[in-house]
Amino acid sequence: MLNSALSSPERTVKATLEDSEGNTREDSEGITREDSEGNTREDSEGITREDSEGITREDSEGITREDSEGITREDSEGITREDSEGITREDSEGITREDSEGNTREDSEGITREDSEGNTREYSEGNTIEDSEGNTREDSEGNTIEDSEGNTREDSEGNTIEDSEGNTREDSEGITREDSEGITREDSEGITREDSEGNTIEDSEGNTIEDSEGNTIEDSEGNTIEDSEGITREDSEGITREDSEGITREDSEGNTIEDSEGNTIEDSEGITREDSEGITREKSAEKTLNISIKKILKTS
Repeated sequence: MLNSALSSPERTVKATLEDSEGNTREDSEGITREDSEGNTREDSEGITREDSEGITREDSEGITREDSEGITREDSEGITREDSEGITREDSEGITREDSEGNTREDSEGITREDSEGNTREYSEGNTIEDSEGNTREDSEGNTIEDSEGNTREDSEGNTIEDSEGNTREDSEGITREDSEGITREDSEGITREDSEGNTIEDSEGNTIEDSEGNTIEDSEGNTIEDSEGITREDSEGITREDSEGITREDSEGNTIEDSEGNTIEDSEGITREDSEGITREKSAEKTLNISIKKILKTS
């Protein structure tokens, strides 16, 4: 009878996680999630999501999304989007976009874009883009981009990008990037990154990562991770993690996880989970199995 019970397809070690009120957050497959009121956020296929009022944000195909008032933002084909007033931003072909006043941003061919005042941003060929004052952002070939003051952001080859002060962000090869003060963030190989003070964030090999104070976050091998106080979060093997108080969250095998009070969150088998008050959120597989066997034997 015991062997029969063990081989029964009904013997399932549940992974059901519940909150402190007993509301199911995740089912035995790790899917169905509900909030503290029992409103389903995701169905058994991992699709339908609803808010705390039960309003569907996404249908069973993963498409129709509605806001908190039930106004459709996207139709069953994943196209029509409307704002909170029901004004269409995009038509059934995914093209015409309008603002909240009904001003066309893009025509039926997906080309002419206008602002809320009707200023053309792009011609019928998709080229010249102008701001609301008529300043050219892009020429008839789609090249030179300038800001509202006429500062060149990109040259005729689509390369040099400069800020409004003329500081080069990217060179003629599309590589070197500098901030508004001219401090190099990335070198000619696209590697060395420095912050605004010149502190190295990553070296020429893509390794050493340091914060703005020069505290090593990761060594040249990609291992030791330390916080800004120099407290080791992970050792040179990538294992032991400790919090700012030095309390071990994970042992050398990657198992025991404890909170800042020393409450076990997960045991050495990766099963029992408890909250900071010591309340068990999930039973061990062995205990669950024993209970299941007792129930089967009792009913038999």
